[in-house]
Amino acid sequence: MHFLFSGEGASDCGTCTFDDRVCEGKEFLAGPMVNLACQIVEAEAGYSPLGSLCCALVKRAALNAEVADLKGQKKRLRLSGHRSPKETLYFERSARAMARWAKRWEEEKHDEVVAILFHDVDTNNSSGRGEWNAKWDAMLLGFRHESFSRGVPMIPKPTSEAWILCALKSNPYERCQALEERSGSPKAKSPLKLELKALLGEKPTREMLCRLVEEGRIDSGKIDMPSFNAFRDRLKEVMRGIGTNGVKGA
Repeated sequence: MHFLFSGEGASDCGTCTFDDRVCEGKEFLAGPMVNLACQIVEAEAGYSPLGSLCCALVKRAALNAEVADLKGQKKRLRLSGHRSPKETLYFERSARAMARWAKRWEEEKHDEVVAILFHDVDTNNSSGRGEWNAKWDAMLLGFRHESFSRGVPMIPKPTSEAWILCALKSNPYERCQALEERSGSPKAKSPLKLELKALLGEKPTREMLCRLVEEGRIDSGKIDMPSFNAFRDRLKEVMRGIGTNGVKGA
């Protein structure tokens, strides 16, 4: 089993050391969201995908190029009677693009691939649960459009800082759902990014956040937030659907 990620930048799913469309191994510098996902996999299957070198990253530019190709098609594939609202269409197309990359990676690796697609739900204003649900459903729909059953949306509400703050705040893991009601906008009265920076005493870097996960200060098993629970449950569901027998690198 291989795991293919795509995110918005180095501080969530990581980056590549070379200008490749997909990178793995030493060329893949994983971000904290990848580390959290691998924590869940290790608890479920008993091995670390990062340690087993079965993780890769699709760069955002490569994913967006695939999205642009989908937009250019004269006739999009649709489920019967389905029409996607504009506000969720990008999430749907991104999942379709991710599914296409995952299928290519399966051919490359001759192995089943779990595709984990990260996207903050909201960077401008606080959004309701209904909007989060719509974007989550749009990603699942996009995966289904491409007949890909191993797609996993990773959509923090409102941003990944909420998940991290849940573990690092003064009362760790307690009443974290309130963080989901905060605005993800940097112009908000109390921006989550600035709160995390103040808590850490310095600007959080990819390396620092990954270290906090690796040291267990951020524990995926203790985070109890609707958006995180949905991700964790979906990842476990997909893995159990594949099974853990004969996992490469396990």
